[in-house]
Amino acid sequence: MQKSQKDLKMPKKNYYILALEGVHAIGKSTILNFLAKKHTVYGERLCEVIPEHPYAAQLFFLSGYIQRDQKIRSRIRKTAASKKIIITDRTPFSALAYGYATLSREEYDALLAVYRSYRFLKEDLIFLLHADPGIIIKRMKGRKESHRDLFGGRLLDEDFINLVSFSLEQMIQKSGTPYISLNVNGSTSLEISEKIEALIQNIISEPNRI
Repeated sequence: MQKSQKDLKMPKKNYYILALEGVHAIGKSTILNFLAKKHTVYGERLCEVIPEHPYAAQLFFLSGYIQRDQKIRSRIRKTAASKKIIITDRTPFSALAYGYATLSREEYDALLAVYRSYRFLKEDLIFLLHADPGIIIKRMKGRKESHRDLFGGRLLDEDFINLVSFSLEQMIQKSGTPYISLNVNGSTSLEISEKIEALIQNIISEPNRI
């Protein structure tokens, strides 16, 4: 459920799992680089060679989220006595949202079955970034050709970007995970990271309310 910064209540815990979400090329990695100076950040599973077939690609990412989840569980067990902030690049909802936008019904159902077969840690809060599709397309055109061509070049398609963005927010809402939407249009990555950092400090100092 989307929360305003005034009415969001957080449980008092020894650790908090936060996530940065949004469509491709929206600036997550740059923002996370700033946040990593103060917090533990777990990135997305990336490599130079991503499977070309849409189902194989999303299964690749989903398996990466499972591996990351296991690493986070291990870290929590080792540092349970102290208050920690853990921030992830994306959530498993990304694999589902991109899968929904690219796969056949049978393939999506198979991907969903894999997702449901593993019990992921639940995020305490998701920061969901939004930007105009035109900004996303402009940024994508400056990236490596191999990444631009994923999903038959649909990463540069405005309708595709809107569908993924809509599906992603719908999935987060359906899960009941608290989230805050942040529009990054006209803001630098540093400005967004500073805004997120201020919210994080409020979590640490006053966990029952942001």
